[in-house]
Amino acid sequence: AMDGVEAVTPFMSIWLDGYIVGGRGERYKMERLYSLTGVYPEALEQFGYRLSEGEYITEQGGKKLQLLFGQNVAYQFEDSKRKPPNNMVDPWPDEQGKIADPFVDPMKDSFTLVLPYNEGKSELTYDIQVTGVLEAGDLNSYETQYNIYIDVRDFKRIQEEYNKAAKTKDSSGGRD
Repeated sequence: AMDGVEAVTPFMSIWLDGYIVGGRGERYKMERLYSLTGVYPEALEQFGYRLSEGEYITEQGGKKLQLLFGQNVAYQFEDSKRKPPNNMVDPWPDEQGKIADPFVDPMKDSFTLVLPYNEGKSELTYDIQVTGVLEAGDLNSYETQYNIYIDVRDFKRIQEEYNKAAKTKDSSGGRD
């Protein structure tokens, strides 16, 4: 152990061509998965990450992938039945100072991670349990607003399963 060090975690980013669907009838879709980040969840609280609702990730290796959403992740979901620009909701106040609700409720809706491979002819799917939502807080950074956190052990498992299914080599990107 090092003096003064309370927590250490990798921050692994996933570079897979996948998406998350959720809400009633899986109508809502988040296309961009570049913010899916593998961490040791027990370190997040010690790093100053705070929850606005729910709880931190508590288990890995379960039937459902436990994810922790950044404050504005719910606003990244597009309505598949509407055309732009009406297919998205902004997390910013309108002229009256009101902020519209996102299309999905992370704590109530069900979600699925979809990882297509073989040129979209096949896919791996994982049921998701969103354990909590971060507050932007003092950190008020991209990480607390838009990242999606997953236990790094689950991250590695789904990456291995994807690489095996798609017969690809390692597709991870790392960040120190």
